[in-house]
Amino acid sequence: MNPDDIRLMLDTDPFALAAKYLFIAGAFGLYALCVTRQKMNYVDAAKAIVGLKSVQNRDWIFTMVHIGTIVGVLVLMTIAMQRNLGGGAA
Repeated sequence: MNPDDIRLMLDTDPFALAAKYLFIAGAFGLYALCVTRQKMNYVDAAKAIVGLKSVQNRDWIFTMVHIGTIVGVLVLMTIAMQRNLGGGAA
């Protein structure tokens, strides 16, 4: 697949769109959890989301949102790529 095909897939396939918005929602959710539950300031929370700062004493809600975002995006992108390569039922 060339990059133009990937861009077209990301804009047209419903599973790819769902993966994109799930990633954005997960990132904002993790940011909100860092600010509210972890009592981090806004800059440190942003650093934690991009991986420049570790989150101390992560609770189960933070862990579940983190895992759910990663697994959900990977599953949805896998389905979208299989549909566009002709491997799955369209």
